[in-house]
Amino acid sequence: MNLFGATEIRTTPTQIESDNKNIIKGEFIGELNTSDRFAIGIFSFEVNENTKIGINRVGLRKLVHSYAQYQYDAVIAVFYNDSQWRLSFICDLKDENTSPKRYTYVFGNETENYRTAADQLIKLYDGKPTFESIKDAFSVDKLSKEFFTAYKKQYDKFIGNIGDNKPNRDYVKKMMGRLVFLQFLQKKGWMGVPVDQDGWQGGDLQYTRNLIKKYNGEEKLLTNVLEKLFFDTLNTKRTDDIADPKLGDNIKIPYLNGGLFDRDDLDKKDIDFPYDYFANLMEFFSNYNFTIDENDPYDAEVGIDPEMLGHIFENLLEDNKDKGAFYTPKEIVQYMCRQSLIEYLQSKLGKHESIATLINQHQVGDALNKSNFVAQNAAEISRLLDSVKICDPAIGSGAFPMGLLNEIFHTKLTLNNELNESRAEVKKNIIQNSIYGVDIEQGAVDIARLRFWLSLVVDEDIPQPLPNLDYKIMCGNSLLSRNALDVPINEVFAEYNKDKNINDHFTLADYKTLVAEYTNTSNREQKENFRTKIEEIKSVLHITLNIGDRKYSSTQSAIIKKYYNYIHNILDIFGEIPDFSMLSKKEIKDIEKIRTEISNKNIKSKKDKESKLYANAFEWRYEFPALLDKDGEFGGFDIVIGNPPYIQLQANGGFLAEQLKGAAYETFARTGDIYCLFYERGL
Repeated sequence: MNLFGATEIRTTPTQIESDNKNIIKGEFIGELNTSDRFAIGIFSFEVNENTKIGINRVGLRKLVHSYAQYQYDAVIAVFYNDSQWRLSFICDLKDENTSPKRYTYVFGNETENYRTAADQLIKLYDGKPTFESIKDAFSVDKLSKEFFTAYKKQYDKFIGNIGDNKPNRDYVKKMMGRLVFLQFLQKKGWMGVPVDQDGWQGGDLQYTRNLIKKYNGEEKLLTNVLEKLFFDTLNTKRTDDIADPKLGDNIKIPYLNGGLFDRDDLDKKDIDFPYDYFANLMEFFSNYNFTIDENDPYDAEVGIDPEMLGHIFENLLEDNKDKGAFYTPKEIVQYMCRQSLIEYLQSKLGKHESIATLINQHQVGDALNKSNFVAQNAAEISRLLDSVKICDPAIGSGAFPMGLLNEIFHTKLTLNNELNESRAEVKKNIIQNSIYGVDIEQGAVDIARLRFWLSLVVDEDIPQPLPNLDYKIMCGNSLLSRNALDVPINEVFAEYNKDKNINDHFTLADYKTLVAEYTNTSNREQKENFRTKIEEIKSVLHITLNIGDRKYSSTQSAIIKKYYNYIHNILDIFGEIPDFSMLSKKEIKDIEKIRTEISNKNIKSKKDKESKLYANAFEWRYEFPALLDKDGEFGGFDIVIGNPPYIQLQANGGFLAEQLKGAAYETFARTGDIYCLFYERGL
């Protein structure tokens, strides 16, 4: 209590009576008065073993709120059981219009490093703390800035070793992102679990640090050790999950799937770094407490959480200001996500105020009240939440879709406290059925996917293969498409099925099923087969839709239309007109005319393909086929949400204005801003 300068400590704590089933024992310990005259109560709560202290923040906060909201300006509380304990600072208790903010440290395993808490709290020792100094000691924002500054130094060192160019920057970002992910994974205790251990308990909480220590001085650590961990272990199914002896004696490491550890083109680079680079990086990571739950705006654990990866991306993004990318505060994300869900549900069910209460406060109200709309329509609301389609066309680090994932999840939990599936399975279904995102930066896409994977990991008791998000969160230019959304799609599969056995004929419904099944495919060979088939179909979609967009006047002869597809195929292969002896001279002349037109169109199409304008064009209809109805009509999304780039089109010598002038936006103006085009695209 010297740490906080307590002014009154009770020799015999006052017992708190509670009918809360989570509380074994509650005690009021004392209080302190800060030098700037704020009253802070001190409490402790023993909770049962079923209460997940590490992630059950809101529930624990509510235990305190009812006891202290009228008497104190804030509370310092300890929550504990045999496995963990939590030290929390809860403020704004008196203001009923403000959600109580709570900043917290989680402790529990003696092998973990709690330097984060020690460094921040020691500043209070033997002083006369103010309200703000205590708040600062529990500050997540300060920790976030400190962590990023140090992370950036590590990143710059790796870049300096191999040369500063975009491919190298992308490589280092991905490599470090993988290593960051493993810090969260080992926090679950899943890395280096002894093979004779039942289940997935008892792993090494400092596995990556200890692995690198084992190879002290190894100058090909990345090639010989880490890539074996990434590609041959985390991304490869093994008997009983047993790892290669190089990675540890008689240990298990989970098979993750998902794509984070797929070997891609960047991984084909012949790169290694000095041993000390990795040793120093692991030492840096070991100084921080990694927490595997995303914080909400009012309930933050003082540790490195997945949301902080968003900060990393936003700050490492090339030409951040030039690309108009800005970090959105969590309070704004939450507000926008909740308002969007309310509007979606009310547009389907009517303007019932109880819907807003459900989303904003996660309360159903009095279920016995016959006028309670939410209680009476819980099944229909749940169905609408299952079917909602959400897209962020400038997803960045994934803040908005992540916010909606969490809001939908907590709303479903409110409607049904006893979920039939596991929490992770519910989240997985939301991701698969509802979430879509696009970004022009591959680094942003990688981080966004990583955050969704972590959101599943946090709720799993044992490791499960992660979903493939290749066709859910994608890289591309949201503002540009070669093909309009209403170009007929009927001929595409007829083209794909040409020269195939009748039993091999493929339909739009088959394509939609294939893309959906790919998301959940954990078999590596099947996954590659699915991907190959999807890419084949996308290629035909691209070619056929481009051909279908070539318009011919109604005065063209029937013979031109009759032989169009055949001639197109022959000419492209042989480059000459076939011998149609049955045709008249006029018909031959018509065919020559169309050959010239096709040739000119092909040249233009090739130029378009190679131009910067369509280099990253995003084709919504065949990238996200779940949005198509049975006739191939694009149904659109229920919610389009995000924080688009803000950048004047005439910036950088008018490059963006020149690039986008032909994209047929009504709001386009050379002196305008790109966010207007995102609004129009969203609508």
